Amino acid sequence: MALSIISSGLLYFVTVLLGLPESKGGALMAVMVVGSLVFYPLINWLATRWGKKPVVLFSFALLSVIFVAIYFLGRFPVSPSFQIYALVIGAAFPLASLGILPNAILAEIAQKDAARTGENREGMFFAVKYFFVKLGQTLGIALFAFLTIYGKDPGNDRGLRLNGLCGFVLCLLAFIFFSRFREKE
Repeated sequence: MALSIISSGLLYFVTVLLGLPESKGGALMAVMVVGSLVFYPLINWLATRWGKKPVVLFSFALLSVIFVAIYFLGRFPVSPSFQIYALVIGAAFPLASLGILPNAILAEIAQKDAARTGENREGMFFAVKYFFVKLGQTLGIALFAFLTIYGKDPGNDRGLRLNGLCGFVLCLLAFIFFSRFREKE
């Protein structure tokens, strides 16, 4: 849900909260995607060295900080361009790690289940995962749209800032729930 809020709201964050031209939106999305691709080797190395769970937890923590920053966009004592580039580059790491590691973790779970039960149900595991991914994307877009009722225009941006707070809460909840995951079993 949180990643959907960032991708849905990026153009609003650029134009409304920072007063930058709309034309920057596409370039910023490209920076975030290319940045995430650059982080892939680092994420693989970190997951090998420290395990997948700590990297995922760090990603949720970093994403929480990014959402708090979204709430304060345009209020920091640095240029608007610096604020938004710092945000998208900072979001690139969690975007990459949350794109790679949950699939790897699920594949390990499916393998262990197959070894334990003698049945290969990988397809079912991934079908359920992608159902929840699509549900999260849909709910994230819906939450973003719902909160814009409370303001999405310059001078009336409370709804956009509330998206930052909601994203923070979602990432904090994800951190708490995932911290209970037992990686070694």
